[in-house]
Amino acid sequence: MTREQWKQDRKKGIGGSDISAILGLNPYKTAYDVWLDKTGRDIEEPDNENIVAGHILEDAVAKMAEHKYNISVMDESSGDELYIHPDHEIIRGTPDRFYTDHSKPHGFGGIMEIKTTQKKIQSAEDIPKMWITQLVYYLGLIKAHSKTEEELYGCIGYIHSGRFLAFNAEFYEYNEKMQNLFDYMVEQALDFWEKYVVTDTPPPVQTSEDIVRLFGEPEKKMKEATDELLSDYSELKELKQQKKQLEEKISEYEESIKMFIGGEHEGVVLNGEKIATWSFTKPRESFDKKSLKTEHPDIYKKFAKEGKPSRRFLLK
Repeated sequence: MTREQWKQDRKKGIGGSDISAILGLNPYKTAYDVWLDKTGRDIEEPDNENIVAGHILEDAVAKMAEHKYNISVMDESSGDELYIHPDHEIIRGTPDRFYTDHSKPHGFGGIMEIKTTQKKIQSAEDIPKMWITQLVYYLGLIKAHSKTEEELYGCIGYIHSGRFLAFNAEFYEYNEKMQNLFDYMVEQALDFWEKYVVTDTPPPVQTSEDIVRLFGEPEKKMKEATDELLSDYSELKELKQQKKQLEEKISEYEESIKMFIGGEHEGVVLNGEKIATWSFTKPRESFDKKSLKTEHPDIYKKFAKEGKPSRRFLLK
């Protein structure tokens, strides 16, 4: 299956990243994004650099897992093969890799979910719920697809903190608790598909960005505050005041340290270790848009792009 065929086929059902969005666990997309995608309303855009890098680095993460653990990753599993639930055609997904764990009885294998992140993962507790949700979704899908009663395992291999050597993996056994979670996800996916995709009805919004995209420019009218909203408003006002005071205090301390460093030194040390620096940066290039518009209006008009309108939030 080509990458383009895979992209089209995944639109016909709910995948691992989709279900995490439906459950509100995906920081990169919402249920509304899923609805736009499945109803053909999304604007197809090229993969960004993070997506491309993540795809390229999958092989590297798989090799690191083989190097660090007693496993063998199946090379043939690197393709975009789509698996479909035998009883529910819309339940579908593509595990990143399959592997054989030689420490398990008979060398039984599992599924590897591969991730790259700038976030520091200190321990298993720091692993995003979205990652675990995706892994469980694929484990349940493969178990249903293969209809096997054998034990099934999975792991999440990841590069974190932006440093290649900061590699680790967490291993899981597919148990009854995970099966119950998978059954719940299937139920939610089917419900989402019937309620919103089949009826072509947008789902409830999850974020303020959803509201902007769904409703566009609002009517010029105001909404009466509730007691609950008033509580949030008061709390926000207080936090903003605290933030202002903290920022002022931060500026004071920064100015004090700069004055201590003075003009003849670049920084300050403690027992030979740098604790603060105050140095020149490279000159920043800027673009004089106003002059271009005045002196070369035709060129400006040719390359000027109008962005999407946005809503500005102000606390009165």
